[in-house]
Amino acid sequence: MILLNAGGSLSDPSWIRTEILVKDHPGLSGVAIPQIDDVGRTSFAFPSMDLLLRIEGADIVTCKLNAPAGIVSLRALMFREELIHVRRDILLRASRHHPTSKMA
Repeated sequence: MILLNAGGSLSDPSWIRTEILVKDHPGLSGVAIPQIDDVGRTSFAFPSMDLLLRIEGADIVTCKLNAPAGIVSLRALMFREELIHVRRDILLRASRHHPTSKMA
């Protein structure tokens, strides 16, 4: 299960985190930073464990996190930017199907 938590505050206007719960793998569960890598794949960084988790179909692939903190932050911003576009598209489609609803 992946719970996405995104928002902003005055001290950190662009934070985005995920809570990941992997059944039967408590070592792969916890708070992660969502990423979009150089080839457009979504992954989840666990900087405190130096671990990167990627979901490929029904499989979970883990590897060593080989990115400095600045790259992890940049990739999180890329994820957030993509999320903004996806959210906009979903709201536009919803407004076409339900013309009386208001976009948030």
